[in-house]
Amino acid sequence: MKYSGSPDCDFSLFIHDGKVRMSFEYGGELYDIKSAKKPDVAAPANERQVGGLGLFLVGKIADQVEYVVKNGHNFIVVEKAY
Repeated sequence: MKYSGSPDCDFSLFIHDGKVRMSFEYGGELYDIKSAKKPDVAAPANERQVGGLGLFLVGKIADQVEYVVKNGHNFIVVEKAY
């Protein structure tokens, strides 16, 4: 969202039936998070390229991450059972 150029983001959080579900919807530049280049986590932090670590960590922690484009907006859903 930071690099999309969108001034706004709609965020929702649902907790139900042993799951936490977060959704984000924002305009700006369309960016498929699933196609993001994976960071080289084996490299020392000062030698890594900037970007991608947050998406990488969310993908490792979450049970499910979805990305779709709806009405010209980015729509991301992250789900985790507890």
